[in-house]
Amino acid sequence: MKNIIRFTCGSSIQSLLLCAGLIWTGHSLQAADEAAAKTDSTAAAPVEAAPAEAPTYNNWIDVGFGGQAVHGDGAQYNHNVNSAGDVFGGLNDLHIEQTVGPKGLFSVDGRAIVDNNDYKLKLQYSDPDWGYIQAGFTQFRTWYDGHGGFFPINGRFFNLYDNQLALDRGSAWVELGLRIENLPEITLRYEHEYRDGQKDSTLWGPTTMTGLATSRLIVPAFRDIDEQRDIFTGDARKTYGNTEVGLGMRYEHTNNKDGLFERRNPGEANNTFLTQNDDLKADIFTGHGSAVTRFSDKFWASTGYSYTTLDTAIGGSRIYGQGYNAIFNPLGTAAIGQGNGFVGLTGGATGEQHVANLNLMWMPLDSLTITPELRIEDSKTDNSVDYVRTTASPQPANNRVHLLSGEELLNVTESLEARYSGINDWVFYARGDWEEENYNRSDNSNTAYSTTGFLNYDVNTPALRQKYTVGANWYALSNLNFAAQYYHKIEESKNIFNRMDTTADNQRMMKLKFNTDDLNVRATWRPLGNLSLVSRYDFQYSSIYSQWHGGSGVGTNFQYGLASLQTNHIFSETITWNPFSRMYIQGGGSYVLNKIHTPATDNVSPNIIQDARDNYWTLNFASGLALDDKTDIKAEYTYYRAEDYQNNAAVGMPYGTDSEEHTLSASISRQLSDMVRCTLKYAYDCYSDDTYGGQNDYNGHMVYASTEVRF
Repeated sequence: MKNIIRFTCGSSIQSLLLCAGLIWTGHSLQAADEAAAKTDSTAAAPVEAAPAEAPTYNNWIDVGFGGQAVHGDGAQYNHNVNSAGDVFGGLNDLHIEQTVGPKGLFSVDGRAIVDNNDYKLKLQYSDPDWGYIQAGFTQFRTWYDGHGGFFPINGRFFNLYDNQLALDRGSAWVELGLRIENLPEITLRYEHEYRDGQKDSTLWGPTTMTGLATSRLIVPAFRDIDEQRDIFTGDARKTYGNTEVGLGMRYEHTNNKDGLFERRNPGEANNTFLTQNDDLKADIFTGHGSAVTRFSDKFWASTGYSYTTLDTAIGGSRIYGQGYNAIFNPLGTAAIGQGNGFVGLTGGATGEQHVANLNLMWMPLDSLTITPELRIEDSKTDNSVDYVRTTASPQPANNRVHLLSGEELLNVTESLEARYSGINDWVFYARGDWEEENYNRSDNSNTAYSTTGFLNYDVNTPALRQKYTVGANWYALSNLNFAAQYYHKIEESKNIFNRMDTTADNQRMMKLKFNTDDLNVRATWRPLGNLSLVSRYDFQYSSIYSQWHGGSGVGTNFQYGLASLQTNHIFSETITWNPFSRMYIQGGGSYVLNKIHTPATDNVSPNIIQDARDNYWTLNFASGLALDDKTDIKAEYTYYRAEDYQNNAAVGMPYGTDSEEHTLSASISRQLSDMVRCTLKYAYDCYSDDTYGGQNDYNGHMVYASTEVRF
């Protein structure tokens, strides 16, 4: 705290000596005034004992511009670094606030980066006597690489269109919050959200240009996205005695018009274009209430209930033609390839959901906390679909398909957690979660069209899920602590078919069981005051047992047995070191070993089905140095490596990836004055992916400069 002492001294030597003594010893203003009054009443220039405090700047504007140069797959670079444009920049950050009247405050926050489609604007006025009102708009862009697959046997790769795809996400909102004393807290909000643009799709098209006798799905496809959602919410909250009560509602309207565009067999005689349009309109309404009662500091209870209604309508078509957005020709020849298309899709779903929960917090001892929880969900949905198939030419009268389905769900979840800290330097906790579920689904297809490919069935699926967790934290020393946690999870379900159509060769799950064991341990050690280490190890082991019904042509059920095994190891280490007050160094790394094994790997011909592996490791490094009171420099480096690609393309589906990425950045920041700071940054990104035959490789450089002015 800075103290400023102002007083008036007389003109005599005695007065000057007295003033100097008061300044030196830091006596109070009152003592100085009294001493000056006794010696001389003649005024003199005021004396200041300390410089004035630095002014506070509540407003700022930060502008910057940059550029990037990319060699290789620019679309993959944009996707990885989430940036595009040879030159980009604009307003990084803006904040302006101004008092209005005796208590009001008006503020503006903004951001606008040209060529990155990154925009933000927020306006807010607040007054502690009644609350606030705010409105705003945000938009940001996500980039995608539209490349398809790569076939390693003959190096087949397709470039059919500009693969630099982008999707804009945005929202505009207005919110009113009433915070008037002795009245409920009321919050009203309207928000409009949207997604618009194009992104890649993993539903790739087929080709026979693989050097093999069979076709493979590697032809790139993309999606057109046009989605809008309007959300209205209202919430009220009020405390009555020791109980806080909340009521609220939410209405959501969705209007989506999406499209899938897939090229099939390009460069071949049966080259076709698939265009699928998916329309969805949905109205969802939710009303909810909650109450929290604090009977004492050691006993709390909370409860809640919500009711939701759903009403949706779908539409669309899937048409094959000699170009995208082709018009369906019911008299066209089958040579064009109508495929498994459809037109005139209509239908939708209606449903309702009830959810109630009860939570307690009880402390029978100062060192023991017990928390039981109960949740009940009951929901019901009715669905219908109607469309005309386009698989034959000309169109027969019985190609109209009508499907009805219904779903009912009753789910009860209980949990109990206990936490104990009665032993010095130890914290123990245990938790049990139990979930009982009963799910029923009934599907009915029309009889005018052959049921091949469709099932009429009624199935009841009871399920039981259990999870048991124990853990402990041990603070062995002031600079050393350990943490360990283990959980065991079981999930069992079975399908009881009250009615099942087996005229089609469709397999159905009869019984399923998951077992998962997970253990993680962590150690935090600070051997020196400026050095800390955090080590962690995670291990997870999962097994899946299943039994299937074979459908027609099989006649018997598959035996109940092991379906797959999954193991997952994660090792990670983080080191932070401050060699001196102006510098920090932080480094870390992790190594992940993940494997999914199925009996098919052993029982099917070699290499057709392989174990799925997801093994990779990462390294990261960061350092910062304050050269002086006004200049800072920073540097960061990350490394990623995955090398578990299994090339069995000649006989099966290759799994895994073989990719490597280096990222490096460095920046320098200089405080030119109390109001102005300048920053210069350079970043480098290098990526290679042999899984795609090098088609996604790139080297990218980026330079960015910014200036922040406070006022």
